[in-house]
Amino acid sequence: QSPAAGAAMAAAGLGEEELHTRQIDRCIWNYQTNHQCPEDLDCKAIQVHHKPTGKPNGRDCPKLAHRKGAKKAVGSAVTLAAQEETCSSECVEVGAHCKCGVPDAHTKTVAVDGEVESCEASAFNAAGDGFKVTFDGVEVTVTRSDSRDCWCDDSLHVQCCIR
Repeated sequence: QSPAAGAAMAAAGLGEEELHTRQIDRCIWNYQTNHQCPEDLDCKAIQVHHKPTGKPNGRDCPKLAHRKGAKKAVGSAVTLAAQEETCSSECVEVGAHCKCGVPDAHTKTVAVDGEVESCEASAFNAAGDGFKVTFDGVEVTVTRSDSRDCWCDDSLHVQCCIR
């Protein structure tokens, strides 16, 4: 922790034990090339661009400064924060989908308690598997975006705003 961050936390009346952080969506809020991002990532959705520092290669998105007519888009975290007055930001546990060798082994749908208003667009489990996230009513669906295979790592969670 930096001295400036400590001073800001103290001024806000927060101690370290009260601080709970997480990365919402690496592809939107800390873009570092298209590695582990969905194949259909819209470059216009990127809010914070870390890499590439030069001309992009392959599917990499160029930094805002190098994009003609680029404007700041509204990303998933902004949407979630703005909706917190009408819905609750929740971590939805998706877990593993270790049903290999079956049709749609790369997709899993889970039901939640309440109506889903929004979710982050993509997620990753601890193994580094990438997922596209969609929702409809009381269901959240994750589709593996880096492979059409199942996954057995149960550390997959998705941040959603639920009413």
